[in-house]
Amino acid sequence: MRPDVSVVIPTYNRRSMVQEAIESCFAGNEGIDVEVVVVDDGSTDSTRAYLEGINDKRVRPLFQKHQGAQVARNRGQRAAHGRTIKHLDDDDYLLPGMLQRQYEHLVEQNVDVCYGDFLKQDVEESETWRFRNAPHTDFFVALLSKELNRLQLALLFDAEAIHGIKWDESLDYLQDVDFMVRAASRGLSCAKLDEPVALHRIHGSSRISDVRQSTDPARRLTMRCTWFYEAFLALRKHVGTVTPEQRQAAATGLWREAHKLAPFDWARFRRWYDRVLEIEPTFTPPREHTILSVLDRAVGPVLAERILNPLRKARLRR
Repeated sequence: MRPDVSVVIPTYNRRSMVQEAIESCFAGNEGIDVEVVVVDDGSTDSTRAYLEGINDKRVRPLFQKHQGAQVARNRGQRAAHGRTIKHLDDDDYLLPGMLQRQYEHLVEQNVDVCYGDFLKQDVEESETWRFRNAPHTDFFVALLSKELNRLQLALLFDAEAIHGIKWDESLDYLQDVDFMVRAASRGLSCAKLDEPVALHRIHGSSRISDVRQSTDPARRLTMRCTWFYEAFLALRKHVGTVTPEQRQAAATGLWREAHKLAPFDWARFRRWYDRVLEIEPTFTPPREHTILSVLDRAVGPVLAERILNPLRKARLRR
């Protein structure tokens, strides 16, 4: 019998935390059929021994040489049998009963993606707070408008909706953004469950998902610009006619990344801004301060950015 939900957990040298992640997938979710696919990415601690000792048919451990989180996620996603799929990092965990609530909400709303809020916990400061995602019915609009966080632990996907979408194994960082943007370009529907569904830990140890700290910010921003623009083109090809909301979200998402790129590479900013206007010819940049909106109207966004650019460069040098 096909499980209702498959939870895919890549793990590497996280013996104590991965146990909590696995057990959280079943706590309070007795009303649905859950399987957990744990992919051990060549751990050198006691993780493998722990996984081999699990006596529960609902948990399927897979083992591989150390190849990285994306390889592990792809292997786990291929092995998943569930009608729906959730990706969960080994140092995070699900809140009791929330996997069942998400699954039932996805089925009731007949959507491709169900997402909720999540808790953030600073382990060193012993602080926990709620991160709220905005409600949307269009996954593309939610993601590119930046009103939906990129963390996978809050998302539950219909397996058919993301069939064939692989994690890019060449990426060391922002792999979740890349995965979500390519999923969104299929024109997926979504619904929000207005409850926190999981807990995300912030700690000093390295995460299996991301190594952004050592990367060039200009390269990172250029990658995001490229993904957002290509996602819009793919969406337009997939659905035929994009909605005004999708067009505005694409232009806004691309602008936000291009705007941040300007102090690093003005020429690239100009090229990306031309593509913003290609998407939405009447685009007006969202500004945090009224004076900047006034400046946009007076001299145009490009000249406004040119005026602001020396100040932004000076801030980056501090």
